Amino acid sequence: MIGLATRPPAPGEMACLKEIHFRHAALRAGMDYLSNVPPVLPEPMPDSPDFYTKRAGQMSSVLDDILRCHWPPPTLPQ
Repeated sequence: MIGLATRPPAPGEMACLKEIHFRHAALRAGMDYLSNVPPVLPEPMPDSPDFYTKRAGQMSSVLDDILRCHWPPPTLPQ
């Protein structure tokens, strides 16, 4: 999650309450929180064709769990 709603705090200045709330929400959701956008992004931007092409070849732990789950086949009602 990237917080772009406010200006970055000056060195030694406390973050605003909105940024603190977003940072805690990201932490609870297991996401990273960035308070600034870096000047150079090493990865393709989301919603670009390059991003989706690269992402299509990746296996996440969630997808791996789904693919390894063995559910019994549904039964037809008698």
